[in-house]
Amino acid sequence: MVMIRAILLPMVLAVLFAFRFPFAASQQETVADLDRLVPAMNALLDDHRYSDAIPYARRVLEIHGQMAGENSGLYAADLYVLGRIYSLVSQHDKAEPLYRKALAIQKQLHGPDSLEYAAALNSLGSVYDDMELYDLAEPQFRDALRIRESKLAPNDPKYTESLNRTFAVEARFELNSGGVPG
Repeated sequence: MVMIRAILLPMVLAVLFAFRFPFAASQQETVADLDRLVPAMNALLDDHRYSDAIPYARRVLEIHGQMAGENSGLYAADLYVLGRIYSLVSQHDKAEPLYRKALAIQKQLHGPDSLEYAAALNSLGSVYDDMELYDLAEPQFRDALRIRESKLAPNDPKYTESLNRTFAVEARFELNSGGVPG
C-alpha cells in the first residue's frame, strides 16, 4: 500500500497549503479529521486490512470533496484510492463507478491526450479486466497505450505497462471468445 500512501500524502499536503488563510472553526475540525483519518487509514492499508480502511477512505473522499471540490484532481485521486481498495477486496462493482468518475475528472482537468487521463484509463481497464469484462477493458488499455506511446519513450515503464496490459487483455478476450490470440 505504499503506492496509495505515496498518492494520498502529497494530496493532503497540497490541500493544507492551498488553505493557508485562517480556518474557520469547522474547517479546523475538518483538517483535524484529516490529520486523524489519513494515518489511521494508511496503517490499516499497511496491515492489509483493506475492508477496515474503506470507511476511512470514504470520509477522506468526502472531506476533500468539500474542501477542494468534486471536480478537483485531489478528489479524483481519492476516488482512485477508494476504488483501488474496493478492487483489493474484490468489490469491483463498487470500484468501477469510482474509476469512471475519476476518468471524467482527469479528462476535464488535463484533456483526453494527457498522461493523467491515460493513468485513469488504465485504472478503469484494470477493474474491467479483474471483472473479466475483456471487451470493456481492451479499449481502455488501447487508449492508454495510444496516449503513452505518443508522450513517452519506448523504454518508459508506463509505456511498457500499457503495452503489456493491452496485449494480455486482447489475448484473454480472444481466448474467452473462442478465438486464437494474435
